Amino acid sequence: MEVWVVRVEEDTLEVLPRPSPLPRVVRSRDGGLEGAVTGRTWCCRLEGCRGVRVEVKWPDGTVTRPCSAGMREVESGVWQIL
Repeated sequence: MEVWVVRVEEDTLEVLPRPSPLPRVVRSRDGGLEGAVTGRTWCCRLEGCRGVRVEVKWPDGTVTRPCSAGMREVESGVWQIL
């Protein structure tokens, strides 16, 4: 298993599993819409969250940044918002 090592404090290291590759598509919560992943990502800034915000462009042109912690992989390269 590949891992990322993250420095938490001066003398402490925390080992985290490497996240799966970015999806190509994100489905809406009800599965009715599919948005294209732009490839831009940010670390989630919610306190205690270790997810990654993924930029998604929806068919109507709206851009959102859902967190990977609130999504699940439903197919290879396809995630769905929970």
